[in-house]
Amino acid sequence: MKPHRTGAGVRAGARAGTASALPHPTSTQFLLLLVVLGSASLFAGTWWGVLTQDGWRPRSEACLRRASVAGAAPFSTTRCLNELLLRESAVSLLAPVAVFAVVGAAVLTTTLWRLRRWHRHPLRAGDKVIEALHGCLDESGFPADGRPLLVVERRGRIGGVREEAMAYGLFGRRYIVVANHTALATGVEWDTPEGRIALATLRHEIAHLRAGDVGRTRFAFHALWVFPCLVVLPLAAAALVRLDSLGVSLGWRLAVIVGVVLLSFLTFVRTREYEADATAAACRTDPGAMALAVEASLARDPPGGPSPWDSTRTIAAA
Repeated sequence: MKPHRTGAGVRAGARAGTASALPHPTSTQFLLLLVVLGSASLFAGTWWGVLTQDGWRPRSEACLRRASVAGAAPFSTTRCLNELLLRESAVSLLAPVAVFAVVGAAVLTTTLWRLRRWHRHPLRAGDKVIEALHGCLDESGFPADGRPLLVVERRGRIGGVREEAMAYGLFGRRYIVVANHTALATGVEWDTPEGRIALATLRHEIAHLRAGDVGRTRFAFHALWVFPCLVVLPLAAAALVRLDSLGVSLGWRLAVIVGVVLLSFLTFVRTREYEADATAAACRTDPGAMALAVEASLARDPPGGPSPWDSTRTIAAA
């Protein structure tokens, strides 16, 4: 089955690095993910800060009693209730602000930890691989300023590279991280099938850097862990504690929230991988290498099929 190509002509400009009338697809998907996460967190903030406090009814009644006092200023009740609504809104907004702040802190912490580990325990990349990276950067039209550095990282350790290579970076620092003891780290003959797959992997990761989606993806993956801890689990515990009165009414709302967040996250990741695959497949020097890499990836997949956030596989059929 061939990939859907609606709007392919418009997106081709963005993939090639030229001006496009529309933003990159991953930009709109990431914005949608932020809106969904913010809305879900806002629901949790409203639940804990307003609804569990009896909707601030005592404060509203205090505003009404104040208006009944002799000599009360005109419209004092309206002003009091408006101020109360503003405070309720501020309390509700604390939840999305807290969630995004924790995610941002987690991204910064893991980035500093990783950079520190690379600095203290560096693994040298071969000259042949570095030369191949520069060749891929040149053919992709990557600007001379801010080019990524090649980093070799141990594979299989905590926080290590799970795949053969990945794009990494934050705040203008860009890296191509390759796993140790792989073809990209040790270097192979580039005209062999293994070498062509290695170069296609490099082009795929360079496409991520050119699209500017590396930092967004790290934010999204960290949010995928922070969101259940700060939003889902507390609400689920509240529903279980008051199962008779809240089990159904809060339970189905929580299920919808989790489903929408997961769907938005998977849509963002799949779009990101598809766009990088399409960019790498458009390489003129070896146009069939990306399809070869996808076929090799499919052969390594478990019997249950690829993970939802692995690269999309439809390019191989194009």
